[in-house]
Amino acid sequence: MNESHVSYGRIVESVATDMIKEIGVRVKKILTLITLVVLSSVAVADTTIEQIMDHFRDNPEEALRRIRYAVETLGADVNGGVKDGDFAYTPLCLATNVEIAKELVRLGAIPRGRGNDELSLLECAVWFGRDLELFPWIVNDLMQDPNAIRQGRTALCWAARHRDVESVSALLRLGADPNVYDTTNPGTHPLACALANRSPWEQVVIPVLDALTSANAKLP
Repeated sequence: MNESHVSYGRIVESVATDMIKEIGVRVKKILTLITLVVLSSVAVADTTIEQIMDHFRDNPEEALRRIRYAVETLGADVNGGVKDGDFAYTPLCLATNVEIAKELVRLGAIPRGRGNDELSLLECAVWFGRDLELFPWIVNDLMQDPNAIRQGRTALCWAARHRDVESVSALLRLGADPNVYDTTNPGTHPLACALANRSPWEQVVIPVLDALTSANAKLP
């Protein structure tokens, strides 16, 4: 074979190899860009912690993973609030799972419920929570007083008024006093809160009253 033909063949082979490498690099860049666009579009759909908790309510492990990513990578505000009129509920207030609540605190969540403490975390657990383990964690780990009065009521009054015998029982076990109330408003006594309940008497009101009276609750 002619020597010039061999040299030409080597040049063509070298150029082809370089072109293939360049095409490979460009394809990788394009794929990376597509991946980033897809990931960013998914992230935008779930950029707020509240959305993540709502979308993955039945999958707390996935919610935890996405919350970490939202806070640590996307910069989501762990203390941001969901507006409701003049108030803003914090992600911690809206947490319905104790492990998610713990992770929010680890990520920097301030242990408050709404606005400037208008709603305590215990009241949040009554209103939004579905995990009774939230109660001992809030009282024992976050050292929050189960008898604190906010907006004229205790968390126990809130639970009694909102038809939640499980929350009433949990709060009583944690030291909630069934006779603590706003002395300027007797209607905030836990028994009065239960009696004001408009739910079916036998199914809801009586069990709540039984739990309170068993703990020695007495109307003022």
